[in-house]
Amino acid sequence: MNTKFILGICIPLIVIIVLVTLSTVQTGFVVEEKLADGISMKAISENSQGKTLLTVTVTNDYFLPRSYALPQLVACLYDSSGKNQGQNVYARWATINNILYPGADILLYPEQDRADVSGLDLAPNDKKSVYFYTTSFYSSYIWRYDKLLLIENKDMTNYNLCYTITPAEVAGARQIPLTDDFGYSCPTVTSLNCRNQNSGYCDYKYQDWIKNKCPGVSILTY
Repeated sequence: MNTKFILGICIPLIVIIVLVTLSTVQTGFVVEEKLADGISMKAISENSQGKTLLTVTVTNDYFLPRSYALPQLVACLYDSSGKNQGQNVYARWATINNILYPGADILLYPEQDRADVSGLDLAPNDKKSVYFYTTSFYSSYIWRYDKLLLIENKDMTNYNLCYTITPAEVAGARQIPLTDDFGYSCPTVTSLNCRNQNSGYCDYKYQDWIKNKCPGVSILTY
């Protein structure tokens, strides 16, 4: 009698523990990632919100409901030449109900169409997509960089990661090229007189672009 009573309690308890454990195991998911082919420098400098950097689609082909933990990512501007320190780009994960138009990289507003997440709860044979997108960012000197890196920051312990990027972190990062589409070009002269001027080549942003992209061109500003 005691044996039956014990088995009657232990067996269901063991089954529950096994099922709960199986539902939390992070293996066996079908995960598809789509990284942005490139990010327009002009677009992100003029309106940085809502640019989709990474889309992850997860399928649970298991017989139990399960939870999928999303990677903890940090988005960083990166200069492959090593001349400029990395810079943080604010970004986060979210699910979304709609896209503004097919192929757009701008998430639909208003805010209620978006829900921030850190993981996905999936029913058996369920499939869901989630987006890692920019929330806010501004850089007057974005042309100093050539890549946007998505670096995994486990437990989000390194808050200065973008400023101290190591070669190993670069190698392991998801890398998105930045497209220089400002339409600027190097002047044909070797010296510019920009004293008391702020137009054409002497526009402050244009000046900085020239300093970074046009070796051999000097700019007089005083």
